[in-house]
Amino acid sequence: MTGHRRLRWRSSGAFYGWMSKIRASAGLGATQQLPAGFAETGQFNLLQDRRLLVWLNFGAIPVFLVVGWAFWYCANLLRPELAEAAPFAATSFLQWVVLFFLILILHELVHGFFMALITGVNPKFGFRGLYAYVGAPDWYFTRGAYLLINFAPLVILTLAGLAAIKFATLTLIPAVLVAITINAAGAVSDLYVGGWVLRRREVAWIHDTGDVFTMFSLQEESAPNPDNG
Repeated sequence: MTGHRRLRWRSSGAFYGWMSKIRASAGLGATQQLPAGFAETGQFNLLQDRRLLVWLNFGAIPVFLVVGWAFWYCANLLRPELAEAAPFAATSFLQWVVLFFLILILHELVHGFFMALITGVNPKFGFRGLYAYVGAPDWYFTRGAYLLINFAPLVILTLAGLAAIKFATLTLIPAVLVAITINAAGAVSDLYVGGWVLRRREVAWIHDTGDVFTMFSLQEESAPNPDNG
C-alpha cells in the first residue's frame, strides 16, 4: 500500500508541476502580492453601482431570447428531425426553475475550478440575491489568467451543450437548449467585464473579490508585464 501511495503522490506532484509550467509559459499566473510598479486604473463595483447591476440583469433578457433562437437554429442543423417533434410540452415549469438554479451553480463552479487551478486554493462562493458570484479576494490574476477564468463557463458549457444535442434523445434536447441559453444569458456580466479588460490592453493584473473587479496597469517602465514574460 505504501508503494501505491508513493506512486500516486509522485504522479500527482508531476501533474501539478507540469500544469505549473504550462500556466507560467502561457502567462496564467496569480500572486497574493501586487508587483511593484502597478497601480489601479479601473474598477467595476457591483456593491456600489446598483444601477449597472440592474441593467446587467435586464440585459440578460434580450440575450436570452437572441441566443436561445441561435441555439435552436444550431440544434435543428445538428438534429434535423427536431423540427418535426414537440418535446417542450413534456417539461413542467418547476423543472425549468430547478434547471435554472443548477446551471447558475454550475456556471460559478466552472469559474471557481479555474480560480482554484491557477491559485491552488479554494475560491470564495456567495449569493447576493440578484446574482451569484465566486471570487479570490486574496489574489491578483494576470490578464491571461483572468480572461480564461472569466470566459470559461460560457465557452465550455456552450460547447458541451451543443455536443450533447448531437447525441441526446429528442425529449432531452429542450432541457439542454434551455440550459446553455440560461448559461449564456447569465454570462452578461462576464462579457461586460471581459470586454472591459480586452479593450484596455495596458491592464496586466486583475483583482476579483466576486463583487468588485479592479484592474491594475504598469506605471513604471522597470516593472515587466507578467503576460509578456
